[in-house]
Amino acid sequence: MIEIKKGTASLAVDFEAGSVVSLKYDGQEICDAKMPLFTLGLRDNEGNPNKISVFDSKKCTVSRNTALYEEFPENFAVKVTVSDTFPVEWNIEVTNNTGKMIEFVDFPQVGLKPLIKNGGNAEMLYPYNEGCIVRDIGNHYYEEPQYPSCGRFSMF
Repeated sequence: MIEIKKGTASLAVDFEAGSVVSLKYDGQEICDAKMPLFTLGLRDNEGNPNKISVFDSKKCTVSRNTALYEEFPENFAVKVTVSDTFPVEWNIEVTNNTGKMIEFVDFPQVGLKPLIKNGGNAEMLYPYNEGCIVRDIGNHYYEEPQYPSCGRFSMF
């Protein structure tokens, strides 16, 4: 496990468990649900999706602040590095030998305590365009922009 502290903030990542296990700000724990450290979205040649997370790995080799995850159901390896200083720097390297396309990589994933509209007492600033205050974690969706942007430009 790697633990990083600065002032009243701290972060703990358990590579063997495959998740962020603690995130504190001003001494208060804001990490709640155990989430996989990463999730990969794959698509085969016919467009069929498949999601694989760190929890699907059968082998984890840890060396100080780096973990190598191997023996997934699909043929690839994932190397994760977390710096041991603030500001924390995250790095992920995926070696893909599956013949499938990697559609997305969700990394790092952190489970937060409930927000205001979910019975908690917090809000979150989501870095979308100029910023968006999120009060209800259940009201999060993504919709592909359509014409005239052709899916490439922000629409307001």
